[in-house]
Amino acid sequence: MLHRFLLTQKAQRDLDGMEPRTRFFIEKKLKQYLSSPDPMQFAVSVVNLPPATHRFRAGDFRIKFFRSGNVFYLTSIERRDKVYR
Repeated sequence: MLHRFLLTQKAQRDLDGMEPRTRFFIEKKLKQYLSSPDPMQFAVSVVNLPPATHRFRAGDFRIKFFRSGNVFYLTSIERRDKVYR
């Protein structure tokens, strides 16, 4: 099953504002998750952070997303200490 991800405007801004090394690390981690037969095994549910329903972990960063079929819509990518405020 082929999974893919799309970034919202906010997630794209978050990613664009990062250092190239950090951006590369996050993109590599996302590809690792989505190449898995079941990417949801790496996801954790989140509460009260609409529209996101789940998150992935990439080092100190959290990637919030919601899923529709095989498409993962990334809503934001933020450091762990700022994402839940």
